[in-house]
Amino acid sequence: MKNFTAQFKKWILPAIGLLLLITITIWATIKQKTVVCSEVVIKLEPQDGTYFLTNTHVLQIASNVTSPNDLIGKSLKQLNTYRMLYNLRSSPYVAKANIFLGNDGKLVIDVHQREPLFRVINQQGESYYVEKNGLKIPTVPNYSVRVSVLSGAVDEQAHDSNYIHSEILKGALDIFSFINAEPFWKAQIEQVYVDKNQGFLLIPQVGNHTIVVGKPDNIKSKLEKLKLFYNQALTKKSWDDYSVIDLSFDGQVVAKKRN
Repeated sequence: MKNFTAQFKKWILPAIGLLLLITITIWATIKQKTVVCSEVVIKLEPQDGTYFLTNTHVLQIASNVTSPNDLIGKSLKQLNTYRMLYNLRSSPYVAKANIFLGNDGKLVIDVHQREPLFRVINQQGESYYVEKNGLKIPTVPNYSVRVSVLSGAVDEQAHDSNYIHSEILKGALDIFSFINAEPFWKAQIEQVYVDKNQGFLLIPQVGNHTIVVGKPDNIKSKLEKLKLFYNQALTKKSWDDYSVIDLSFDGQVVAKKRN
């Protein structure tokens, strides 16, 4: 009797548990196949700021429809959630995506869209966006994302690589990363320009002057000195009294007065 009990615990109980698990899995699979979509929930992140996608864009990319009502009443097979997920993950504007149809009929589409850091307009007039990890993102026809712009002597093209590779764009990425992390500079710097000597110039929102950065190294130190100059020197003079503020000299801020 003891031997039977031991064998029962060792072999039969696990076998029963495995059989039960298989049964539940099969039942759940069969049940889900019979479930029809009763509600569509789109979770699109980030929501704050201006980015590429809206809920309508998500539906268009996933299933080529424009309204959640177009998916209501469809079965799992008709929805083809695997294809929907493939379409979303293949989009250059989507960083991550997941789709789930629950037994209650609720279809959840969870999308995290890409976040452009700045826009490039190269010397050929070609335009594209750059994400904070250096990934290039194509522009959207008839739509412009409101981010700062890099222009001037920029040769790198949109489709010659997936990620930026030139020293100019790597330097620009450092500059925009710092600017975007600081609320004051994010509000103040409207555009970054690359001159013919591959030096960087900043175009501010406030003040009719040009900020010469030169090489993109030590950008934090350079802009901290500029902010100190703003707080001290420009309290007595107008922002428009200077035509150029040069930060390219080591440890100095050289301001050129307007003629």
